[in-house]
Amino acid sequence: MDREATDEDANNLQMQLENMPNIDTVEYESKEVVKAEMMKESDTFNAIMGSWDEQTNPLQNEFILKVKNVEDLNKT
Repeated sequence: MDREATDEDANNLQMQLENMPNIDTVEYESKEVVKAEMMKESDTFNAIMGSWDEQTNPLQNEFILKVKNVEDLNKT
C-alpha cells in the first residue's frame, strides 16, 4: 500500500479486493503488526527494528490475500 494512503483508502481497497471473484480472504496488517511479527522471527530484526517508532518505521501497511484457486491467479 502507498505510505500516504488514508484509512478510507485502505477500506476502499479492501472492499475492492474482497469483491474480486478469485479472492477467498483479505487480511489487513498495519506496519506496526508487520514489525512486531518480524522482530519475533530474528534477533537481528529485533535489534534493528527495536529502535523504530511509528514515525521512523519504513515498513508499509499490507493486505494478505488468500485466493480460491491458484490456477486462476492470472485472472485475478
